[in-house]
Amino acid sequence: MSIDLSKLNEAVRTDPKGFIAKCDATYDSRVYGAAVKIKENLDRSPIVLLAGPSSSAKTTTAGRIRWMLKGMGVPCHLISLDDYYRTRTEDNYPRTADGAPDLESPYALDIPLLNEHLAMLDAGEEIQVPHFDFTLQARTAETMPLRMEPGSCVIFEGIHGLNDLFSRHENAYRIYVNDDSHITENGKRIFDKNWTRLLRRSVRDLNYRNSPIEETLGLWANVRLGESLYITPYVDRADITLDTSLAYEVPVLAAFAAPFFADLRVTTPQADLIRKILEMLKKFERIDPALVPGSSLLREEFIK
Repeated sequence: MSIDLSKLNEAVRTDPKGFIAKCDATYDSRVYGAAVKIKENLDRSPIVLLAGPSSSAKTTTAGRIRWMLKGMGVPCHLISLDDYYRTRTEDNYPRTADGAPDLESPYALDIPLLNEHLAMLDAGEEIQVPHFDFTLQARTAETMPLRMEPGSCVIFEGIHGLNDLFSRHENAYRIYVNDDSHITENGKRIFDKNWTRLLRRSVRDLNYRNSPIEETLGLWANVRLGESLYITPYVDRADITLDTSLAYEVPVLAAFAAPFFADLRVTTPQADLIRKILEMLKKFERIDPALVPGSSLLREEFIK
């Protein structure tokens, strides 16, 4: 989707609160449409595989779908694929070129266990969902029992949900989510959707993970490489693509990110990209983050 900068700035100047409400309603209507499709697929499989790149709002979107399905009378469980990560001290754990653990690789997941659990759930059997402790970088002994009741579904959410490694579960309903809007000026793209995701991730890491922007930027190249290798090649496997973009998010995120970006050293990873983003952010009217309601996707997952 293309967002025209002049129209965006005009909406921000004239009625920012109403503009935010309109954008949030558009996102909610997309989520509702996905919930309807999942319900229609229940006679084929109770399993939903939801995937998307970093900072595409997978977790919030999966939670919203779950809430809407509940309103339709469909019990829905939610499982993060992150809990299927393997302990990072394993000898055969995938590595990046510099020897660091490759968290973007699907082989960082316990694929045999995940496929076994998907098959068991499809057959109506009980599974023990694992738990991964990110502080310890290891799977713990803690598990959660799960058996699907009749008429219910389970959403497995994570970056690799559409990968062919899980393709034998052919009746599962597949959803690809992404911030899929870029911003144009006079018909020319000036702000790429991947820049918006970088803003999302930088602000999220600052607000919720106590991670400095330098650390986020240092990981970004491998994140993008992982997406090109392990995520985007499988987008066409999705039954539906759900756009999580909010037209008002760049004017809000800029208020958080711009001061931090401006203070970065020239040796910071992605420094050239950040300079381009900062230059473009000057073109945007700002929105006071206080206007963003607590029910907003942006508030739930990226800003406090």
